Amino acid sequence: MTDGPEFANAGLHGYVSDVVLPDLERSGLALSGAHVLELGAGSGSFATRLAQRGASVVAADLESGGYADYSGPGEFVALDLNTQGFSAAFHGRTFDVVVALEVIEHLESPLGFLREAAALTRPGGYVVLTTPNVDNFPSRVLFGLSGQLRGASATDDPGHISPILLWTFTQRVVPRTGLRLEQQWRYPPRGFLPGPGLKRRALTAAAPLLRKAGLHGDNHVFVLRK
Repeated sequence: MTDGPEFANAGLHGYVSDVVLPDLERSGLALSGAHVLELGAGSGSFATRLAQRGASVVAADLESGGYADYSGPGEFVALDLNTQGFSAAFHGRTFDVVVALEVIEHLESPLGFLREAAALTRPGGYVVLTTPNVDNFPSRVLFGLSGQLRGASATDDPGHISPILLWTFTQRVVPRTGLRLEQQWRYPPRGFLPGPGLKRRALTAAAPLLRKAGLHGDNHVFVLRK
C-alpha cells in the first residue's frame, strides 16, 4: 500500500521499487537502513515504497500545490528544484541514494539539477532517475511528421519543458556532473504500456522488433553512480 497518487506512467513506481532497486542491492547496496533522498517527491507515493523497504527517507518538493502536498514518511524539505545551488538547503548532508522520478523533464536546467543531485550523493552512492523516453519509435515518427517529440508535444503535459535525449544525456550531460552511468533501463522492458486504440495495438504488435532495435519503452530509467 502506498500513500497518495502516483504522478507517473502506470507501474513505473513499482518497476523501480521492485526491479531496479533490488538489482542495486544485488550489486552491494543495502537499502534497509540506507539514507535516501527523493527529489520531487510529490504526494509521497514512492517515498512510502522506500520506507517499506527499510530506507530512511528525506523528501523534497515544492511546499504545496501542483504535484506536491506531501503525505509520505520521513522528513520533508520544501524546495524549488529550479533554484540554483539548492543542495545547500541540506547543510552538507549526503545520501546513499538520490531518487528523482519523472522530475528532470520539468526543470529549467537538467545539467544544473544533476550537478546538485551529485553534490547530495555520497561517494559510491547512486542517483536513480526516470524520464519520458523521447527516443522511442513513435517519438521518432512524430518528430519526423511534426517536429515534436512524444512526451513533450502539444498534447502532453505542458510542464515537460526539457525532454531528455538519450545520447546527449549519457554522452554530454552526465560526464559533466561527477557521476557515471551504471545502467540504463527502458520501461516497460518488453515494449510499451497497453492501451486502447489502433496505435497502441500496433506498437504492442511491433514491440519484439522495436525492442531489438532499442526503440521501445515509454520511459527511461537511469542509474548513475558517484
